[in-house]
Amino acid sequence: YTTSVRTINWTVLANGDYTYNVTVVDRVSFQNTTSSRAIRLDTFAPNGTLIAPTNNSFVNNATQNYTANLTDNLGLKNATLNIYNSSNALVNQTTTTFGSGVVNTLVGTVVTLVDGVYNWFYNFFDYSGNSFVTSNGTVVIDTVIPLVQFVSPTETSGTYLARNYILVNATASDTNLAN
Repeated sequence: YTTSVRTINWTVLANGDYTYNVTVVDRVSFQNTTSSRAIRLDTFAPNGTLIAPTNNSFVNNATQNYTANLTDNLGLKNATLNIYNSSNALVNQTTTTFGSGVVNTLVGTVVTLVDGVYNWFYNFFDYSGNSFVTSNGTVVIDTVIPLVQFVSPTETSGTYLARNYILVNATASDTNLAN
């Protein structure tokens, strides 16, 4: 060889850890070797599933643990919880960072919100920069007790009646009235 530049390209390598160095030898058998370098090839994106709160749930506690199950073939780097209100405004964004070697974990972020409807999801990355975004979960937070009251012509308590029926009329109000 007469030039000092060589390019070597290994293709179709499997995902995993690789170590490489270069050794050169001249015509009089002198040689020199570079330091070794370690790299990780990873073409697989992480994956994840929302766990809690259950999608389309109504909850009566403003504090919830937004939980997802996350996996990656070689290691998760971080996960970010995103929560949007019904006006599509971002109301919470919390990032959790993982140590090296975490390939499967449950991540939970405890958040307290005011009453309302919220869409939430996680996006996360592995150490190679591959990313994944979970599906959206919807939760309705309702910490207000429904109002109910008797109205006319409901008889007052303690009334004696000479008939075989009871007439009851009531009104109820609540943002999320079920029945």
